[in-house]
Amino acid sequence: MTTEEKIEELLENHFKDTEYFLVDVVSKANRFEVYIDGDTNIQIDKCVEVSRFLEEALESGGYVRDNYLLEVSSPGMTNPIKVMRQYKKYIGRQLDILLKDGTRKEGLLKEVNDEEVTLEIAVKIGKKKKDIELRLVNIAFEDMKVAKRKITF
Repeated sequence: MTTEEKIEELLENHFKDTEYFLVDVVSKANRFEVYIDGDTNIQIDKCVEVSRFLEEALESGGYVRDNYLLEVSSPGMTNPIKVMRQYKKYIGRQLDILLKDGTRKEGLLKEVNDEEVTLEIAVKIGKKKKDIELRLVNIAFEDMKVAKRKITF
C-alpha cells in the first residue's frame, strides 16, 4: 500500500459518520498535500487535528521516512471541485464549468446526482441587456473537464 492510499484509508475511517471528508491527496517525492473539506465550513483547528492524527499514524506505521512534509488544508475557493460532497455543498452557489469541448457554462447550481449537475443559466433572448431568460441546463460529469466555484462579490 502506498502512502497516499494509506492516507485515504486512514481519513475514510477517521471521517466516517462525520461532516468531514477527504477531497484529494497530492504527493511529490516526500511531500504530501492533503485536502479536506466539510459539509459546512472547515476551520484551521480541524486541519491541525487531522495533520497530527496523520503524522502519528504514518510515522508509527512506517509509511513515511524521516524527512517528509505533510500539509493538511481546505481545498480553497479557487481549486477545482473534485468529489460529490463538494457539489452537494455548493448547491445554491455559482459554478463555472469548463466542458471537454472547450465551451464554458456558468450558472447557479440547482441540483446534483450521480450522473449530472443542473445549472440555472441566464440566456440572452433579445437585443437589450435586460432581455434574458433563466433556463435549466443539465451537464453530465463525463462532459466536464473542470468545475470551479465562481467567486462573486
